[in-house]
Order: sequence, then C-alpha cells, then structure tokens
Amino acid sequence: SKLAELSCPDKVKFQLWEYIDKSDGNPQVKPVSTARVREVTPNNRLVGAIVLTQERRRLQPCTLVGNPSVLNYTNNVGKQCRGVDLDGNLTGRDPTFSAFSSIYNGKLKALDYYDISELEEGTSPSGFFPHQYDTTRNASKNSSQIWEEDVDKFKIYFDERITFRKA
Repeated sequence: SKLAELSCPDKVKFQLWEYIDKSDGNPQVKPVSTARVREVTPNNRLVGAIVLTQERRRLQPCTLVGNPSVLNYTNNVGKQCRGVDLDGNLTGRDPTFSAFSSIYNGKLKALDYYDISELEEGTSPSGFFPHQYDTTRNASKNSSQIWEEDVDKFKIYFDERITFRKA
C-alpha cells in the first residue's frame, strides 16, 4: 500500500516534563472542542472528513453523436464534446477574488497568494488544481508524492473541524 511506503515513524518519544517543570503541578489540558454543524448541501450534515475526487474530460470534436442533424449542427457552430482523456489543467475560480461571491474580499491581491502562472488572463486565480500539482511550489510534485491512479484528477477535502481561516 502507498501508506506503507511513507517513511514516517509510527512512534515518537515524548516527555511532557521536557517542556514544563514538574513543580508547576499537573498541566492544564485544553477541553475537547465541539464540532460545528456543517452541511455539504442542505440537510446533508458532514459528520467526518471526506475527500471527493473529480474528473474532467478534455474537449474534442463531437464524433460520437448518433443523430446526423445534431452532428452537423455541432460541427457548424464549433461546439465540442467531452472526450475520454482526462483534462488536468487548472480549472475553476477562487471565489475569494470574485466580486460575485459572498466571500469576496476586494482588499486582497491575488499575486500575494498565487503565482502569475495560476492566474487566468493575469487577474483571476484558479480554484482547483490536479493531484500532481504542488501549490506551494507552483510546479509538479515530486514523483514520490504522485499516485499514478490520481494523475489529472482533482481532490476536494471537506472537514467539519476546519475553520473559515484555514479553509
């Protein structure tokens, strides 16, 4: 399995007294936080972290249309259909930078958060990145971090414990 290939230790030696003095008594333990109710869609409560995988297909000429009249129309107006190959190009828009979004913030500058290559027409940042793209380096991930079965697929992570600031 892929997890077995990772080189993270499963045990770490930890002594609390390395960080605080025993004479201070027992440390104060932070109470367990209560999860906020979060819904993915109305009446569909998120009760744990989930990952959605989205696939996009490349556009191609509409050759598999069975109706000759529809095929003729699509060819004449330049319409394209989704093909069989995956499309791993950056896609979507980050709603923080869209004036039509409820979370829009006009004081933010996209170039403070995105590389110029991630901006559509130099102003609007992409919202979704394929699995093999490293958003911290603005380049492809190292091959050891890429799962071949997820190349050109988009992973979307939802967690009921995530805060608005961390989202």
